[in-house]
Amino acid sequence: MLNSKSLKPAKKFYYNFYGNDIGRLESSINASVDITDHFRTMVLLHGEYLNNPVDHNKNSFADHPLVQKINFMNRYRYDIHDVLESQFGFRVMSENRSGGQLGYLNGGQNGIGDYYGFSNNTTRYELFAKTGFFLPGQPHGSIGTIFSYSHHEHESFYGLNDYDGSQNTFYANIIYENIIGTEDHKINTGISYILDDYDEMFNDSVFTRHESVPGVFAEYTYNFHDKLTAIAGIRADFHNIYNTFITPRFHIRYNLTESTALRVSAGKGYRVPNLIAENTGLLVSARQINVLEDIKPEEAWNYGATLNQTFDLLGNEASFSLEYFRTDFVNQLIVDIDNDPFTALFYNLDGKSYSNSYQAEFSFEPVSRFEITAAYRHTDVKQTVGQELVQKPFVNLYRGLLTGSYATENNKWQLDLTAQFNGPGRIPNLGDNPEAFDFPDESPVYTILLGQITYRVNSFDIYFGGENLTNYKQLNPIIASHDPFSDNFDGSMIWGPVSGRMFYAGLRYEL
Repeated sequence: MLNSKSLKPAKKFYYNFYGNDIGRLESSINASVDITDHFRTMVLLHGEYLNNPVDHNKNSFADHPLVQKINFMNRYRYDIHDVLESQFGFRVMSENRSGGQLGYLNGGQNGIGDYYGFSNNTTRYELFAKTGFFLPGQPHGSIGTIFSYSHHEHESFYGLNDYDGSQNTFYANIIYENIIGTEDHKINTGISYILDDYDEMFNDSVFTRHESVPGVFAEYTYNFHDKLTAIAGIRADFHNIYNTFITPRFHIRYNLTESTALRVSAGKGYRVPNLIAENTGLLVSARQINVLEDIKPEEAWNYGATLNQTFDLLGNEASFSLEYFRTDFVNQLIVDIDNDPFTALFYNLDGKSYSNSYQAEFSFEPVSRFEITAAYRHTDVKQTVGQELVQKPFVNLYRGLLTGSYATENNKWQLDLTAQFNGPGRIPNLGDNPEAFDFPDESPVYTILLGQITYRVNSFDIYFGGENLTNYKQLNPIIASHDPFSDNFDGSMIWGPVSGRMFYAGLRYEL
């Protein structure tokens, strides 16, 4: 908790500028001001700009969408010691993206007989407020409130596919927190409410959905001499369309030794999917979208365990961790793009669907100021598609990471190098598409290399680096790019980089 009496008026400023060799520019400004001992504000501004169509693989399509984006947030904080803490503010975001064939981006028209293009315009407004009230005479008792409202507007077309959508969301949460007898026993409980209004238009179809979801929740936390922490919680949400959702959760952390910690968790979750908004990548194709039944909420059980170990290696501290997480779906939205290459079928899960994720990570500083991190993740994600349990498409079977970071003794120079190893992933069945005769059944194994050099002087950081230094590219990523309004066209089969190596430079300033 902040002690407002110790705060002194101060100003802070952070600026970052970034530019790369294809013309992408980004800039960020963060500025904070202590207005009084109790009241402060922060302004965050970020912008992106790219207006240079690039076609490295010469298929007539731009490798990157053109972007114009502005993101602004103004946040305030008001604190009175032992009385309240409050944070409130607003955020505005506007983003315009366009892509497709170079002829369209250079002023041509979108449509049959002209060029293939897409445009995606998004506007979002948010208001939020969080306040915590400390209860008099109860040093561990408090009541917290969270309120937020957002409006999200999306207008887009992808060739001959039109998709527009808007969402209005109101969220409220009131939380009571206190101890039971001693600080080893804590409880928080409260009520919540979510109101969601959706209006969507896809080609000649209109969809609306009104969700009103009041809920109640409770959570108990037990601490035993900083050795054991156990959290058990449950909540009930009363959905106006899908009835009642009961979601329990459990988490335990046990310190086996001073350097060994074990975490175990389990819980259940529900989610109402948005079919088109979550699968807009399929719209960059000639596939017909067919919804075969009323889609039910997704429902899943989640389990996981993490083991963290720190130890001494060659006189320096090292760490090693093992993770395992599993998700078992009771119901899931299935997006079937294996049935045939000209349709995308949407339906509820009928069979098994699960995800297993295993990860190992090792960090070590073999010599002073030189840090090495190595990580490996194996992912087994399968779902029942067309009555057959198959690997989920475009999910890499494994991924590896190796990073090295070295800083000089005076910290003026820093060198960072990262290698990303990507395992194979299944590609949907495209056998009936005559234009995809050379498309593989699974993506190949490939490696991406990234590097950056940073020079620090006074309050400035000057950096330059490169991405995809191995220059690895997915060849012919767009099926039937020469005839984008044909039944064979498909630009959604992207599994790897579509452009080669890229270099960038930037400047950071902090006051």
